[in-house]
Amino acid sequence: MSDQSPLIVPMTVEALVVNDIFRTNGNTFVRTQMQYNAMQMCASGQPGISNNDTNFTLHSTSPVPPNKVPAGAFYNGVYLKWRMPEALTSGVQDNVNGTTAYPPVPNRWLIVRYSGAVGSRQVTAWIVESDYLYPGNKNPSAMNASQVACIYVQPGNDGLTPVGVPMGRNVLLGTWSETGHKLGLTAMGPGNPAFAVYQPQNNNVFSFIDCLDGQTPQTLSYLVCGWFSDPKDDPLASATGDTFAALLQTLSWNLPPKTDPTLTATWSLLYGSV
Repeated sequence: MSDQSPLIVPMTVEALVVNDIFRTNGNTFVRTQMQYNAMQMCASGQPGISNNDTNFTLHSTSPVPPNKVPAGAFYNGVYLKWRMPEALTSGVQDNVNGTTAYPPVPNRWLIVRYSGAVGSRQVTAWIVESDYLYPGNKNPSAMNASQVACIYVQPGNDGLTPVGVPMGRNVLLGTWSETGHKLGLTAMGPGNPAFAVYQPQNNNVFSFIDCLDGQTPQTLSYLVCGWFSDPKDDPLASATGDTFAALLQTLSWNLPPKTDPTLTATWSLLYGSV
């Protein structure tokens, strides 16, 4: 590690294989989105069981609206979810005004899939742009679960009325370029403490679905790396040679044994694999 290199911070990445047997085994799956537009009518934005995506358990050939894609082709795949370090998901309460502030979290994620035998390994990579907002706030017409946006909230045209907007996308690495856009995401969504951990409400934000297009049955592995599009949001952005050690202690992050104590980093890279 040098002054220009990142501090690599480990995180947990989990994978769930979803296939026809898993979806149609008779269990009930609760997959709901926030209902932020309900707040315009003074109702709760929290989803109820009536908002559950019952299409998830449809027979493989049953059509999923609105594009009538067979349920197997729409939902099946590998569902990846990552758990960010506690330092980025814990809030600090102000003892004076009682408010709780949460730190920024990474809003760019590199997803790498490794497939094939060791001698003929193949790699596919995507970028998850967590805070991407769709033009005109128009929900994408998803052809599979990987294209489904998460529902976030933004002020309406009057600057006050809460409006539910689709957010988050994934694109192949080779077709992506940085936009510089950011929303200042935290682990706490608007009125949603489950934002960072409940996959149906953070698709293409803190999770990713690989629909396995064209993949034959085989062993796959995934690598996930996350960073901040705005370097100033990184918790190490203000680190200097004099403050680096104390800052790490505040974050409860430790350097590996025998690390050169004179080395510092001013940005971090979250990393995990499964």
